[in-house]
Amino acid sequence: TDAATDVLSNGATLNATVNANNSETTVTFEYGLTTAYGTTITADESPLSGLSATPVTAAISALNPNATYHFRVLATNSEGTSNGEDLTFTTLKYDQVITFAELPDKETTDIDFDPGATSSLGLEISYTSSDELVATIVNNMVHLVGAGTTTIIAYQTGNDTVNAATPVEQSLTVTEGTGVNEAQFANLRMYPNPVKDLLTIDIEKTIIDKVEISIIDLKGEVIFHKYFNDSKFQINTDTYNPGIYIIEVKTSNGSKKLKLLIE
Repeated sequence: TDAATDVLSNGATLNATVNANNSETTVTFEYGLTTAYGTTITADESPLSGLSATPVTAAISALNPNATYHFRVLATNSEGTSNGEDLTFTTLKYDQVITFAELPDKETTDIDFDPGATSSLGLEISYTSSDELVATIVNNMVHLVGAGTTTIIAYQTGNDTVNAATPVEQSLTVTEGTGVNEAQFANLRMYPNPVKDLLTIDIEKTIIDKVEISIIDLKGEVIFHKYFNDSKFQINTDTYNPGIYIIEVKTSNGSKKLKLLIE
């Protein structure tokens, strides 16, 4: 038995050398996932005759990816059957390719969206964002955080039978939502920033129907939410973990997002 060649994810070529000793000889290969083999295929050159050592081959298919197969050659003539030694080969994993189309521009007021990348083998795609102050990934959706540009990276790590895909990147540009009444938020102040324990938000407006304040972490989870009926209010932040957060200020005329660093 000689080493297998042309090994792929689902096929290979089995090789051997047989001397028929001048008697018509049928040549086959046995192969399978164990030394019990289980499958037999006739060599392309069978039957053989003559006195020389002759190379023989057989192409096999429908194999499992990333699996180790045993095989050996058998030669049968009127004198009986001889077999070669057991050899093994391991099939390759399947390759996959990610298709990821260009992303449209977004506004901060837009809802979470699916970036839409796909794997050629139908496996689930995951994403990362290069700037989590612009967008984060929440439940495998893009969650918009603030204005700016970030790179959304689509990747697929593969599994036992599939190789990891080459990641694909697309740029995402996010602008401030058109629903924002800029005049209303022109004097909006948030201080101190960074903050340790007490955050003040001042919208500097004398008539306030209702102001809705949310603190959102970079995973997109709302960790604080409250309605205020004044133009100036304070929030105790000493119970929150240090890090970067988004403050969202909403009124009946629109909303505004600000970046906050809690120390």
